[in-house]
Amino acid sequence: MWSLATSGRIHPKKLERTIDNLWARRLVTGQTLAESVSVFGKRGRRGTVLIRELSEARPPEYVAPESGLEARFIELAKKNRLGQFERQRNVGGAGWLGRVDFVNERHRIIVQIDGDRYHSALIDKRADQAQTEALEAAGWRVFRFDEWAMWQQPKLIVTKLRRVIRPL
Repeated sequence: MWSLATSGRIHPKKLERTIDNLWARRLVTGQTLAESVSVFGKRGRRGTVLIRELSEARPPEYVAPESGLEARFIELAKKNRLGQFERQRNVGGAGWLGRVDFVNERHRIIVQIDGDRYHSALIDKRADQAQTEALEAAGWRVFRFDEWAMWQQPKLIVTKLRRVIRPL
């Protein structure tokens, strides 16, 4: 079990991912995290500065990435200056078309990250294709990236998005 006592012994990115996983599962909130920092984050304890910074970077309205794949895309977009993407947004045209992973309203772009767990079965692929067609008919440019591409081909993802997004 994670605690502030272990935060000085794990890699900062792993700690950040752990906090986001707990946040996404509603096991920690900004308030409970801040309270833990104030109680256990005494001067001289390993990891206190890092955990305090991670806590302060998450305001009450913060929405944690729901998966490592979402976090990966956020990191790629930020590192490569691809602009602002809103996460986990309901999108519609004449009616509701679905909840999508990422939206860039300025460029009318939707990015869907297709993890193996929920997007590899034939029925899932058909549903994904139908959603893509409906979103495109509503005027969106849809980019779907699978789990392998997210981890193994980040440059390809950035290149595809840069074709329609000028670096900011």
